[in-house]
Amino acid sequence: ITLFLPTNSTNLSGSGSDADGTIASYQWTQISGAAATLTNSSSSTVTISNLVEEVYVFRLTVTDNAGATGIDDITVT
Repeated sequence: ITLFLPTNSTNLSGSGSDADGTIASYQWTQISGAAATLTNSSSSTVTISNLVEEVYVFRLTVTDNAGATGIDDITVT
């Protein structure tokens, strides 16, 4: 995702599926970039705010009812 200032926030959405069970949790974390605010980081959609001119990487970890996880990263510039 590429944002142009003065826009300093965005929503990120992710999903997961499990053929033999259910999705138990979602967790968004910041991997790199200046400090940002993550709101609703334990849902499938997170709001990222207080962004500055920087390259950020955010990670979504999806966990199923058996404890298996899947991850995906997204870059916000």
